[in-house]
Order: sequence, then C-alpha cells, then structure tokens
Amino acid sequence: MNTTTVFIPNISCQGCVRAIQAELCDLAGVLKVEGDPQTRQVTITWDERTSWEAIRERLIEINYPPAH
Repeated sequence: MNTTTVFIPNISCQGCVRAIQAELCDLAGVLKVEGDPQTRQVTITWDERTSWEAIRERLIEINYPPAH
C-alpha cells in the first residue's frame, strides 16, 4: 500500500475536493482520498492495482494537476 500527499493549486473549495475524490475513487486500486481546500492538499492511498503515474494522469485529465 502506498500513500502520498500532494499540493494541487487548482483546488478552491470543498466541491473541488469532492470532484477529485469521485474521479480517483473510480480508479481500481485507489483506497482512500482525503483533501483540504484550505491547504490545497490531497492525500491519496492506493494498492498495487494502480500506480502513482495513473493517479497523476487522471488528476491532469480532470484539470487538477499536482504540483509535486
């Protein structure tokens, strides 16, 4: 299991966090997504069914590219 916290500059509200959660949880292997609109950080936990590269690509596709 892997966990990372990333800064996503495009987050402006809780709705952004919910959109990110919905999109990432659709990826097989993503176990947990928690975000804070004030710090613009999202913590993602995933297993071997996916990779950081796949998660990062999905974030870019939905216009929430990580700054990490």
